[in-house]
Amino acid sequence: MKLFTYNADNRKFSPKVLTPPLPVPTFRGQRSPTMVVAIDPGKYLVGWAVLVGCGTIQAGIVEAGSPSTPQGHRWLALAKALEAKIKPPGDVTLVAEVMTVYAHDGASKAPTLLDLQGVVGACVGVLRPRQVVLVEPRVWKGQVPREVTTNRVWAIHEKTPGIFWPKDKKKQGDVAAALALLHWHIKSSS
Repeated sequence: MKLFTYNADNRKFSPKVLTPPLPVPTFRGQRSPTMVVAIDPGKYLVGWAVLVGCGTIQAGIVEAGSPSTPQGHRWLALAKALEAKIKPPGDVTLVAEVMTVYAHDGASKAPTLLDLQGVVGACVGVLRPRQVVLVEPRVWKGQVPREVTTNRVWAIHEKTPGIFWPKDKKKQGDVAAALALLHWHIKSSS
């Protein structure tokens, strides 16, 4: 299992074997991102969760495009909608879930997975993060079903100010996945 990080200084991705990303908390003399953004990409929406500084958590979804919208335009629209929603400062770490095709899935999921990676790529291009952490679902959540993740996160953040829960249960799952990914990043960084 590998994580890939992106170094904005030399513009290269490098594989890292389960090494934790940069620490989130700021300590005297230590450079740390001012914002950590976790995303759960989808074809027409992105679940997002943000940690600002050392404490404020916000989360929600952004939606853009329709089946008739060309892929590239939809990807860019989602990334720009996310940027408008979170208003990132200069120093951002982006944590994104990346999907993989498993042997039992065959090639049937490949076009959808390509679409999701296009959304992640557009977010990298628009947000211009200093660091990108790409994580496979099995690394950050194991085999836990989506409903279980949603219920666990809902129990913690149901009344948290700054977290915008959509009425639609499936869309709540996108917000919950982004929040769970953010929690995973924070825990693995400390």
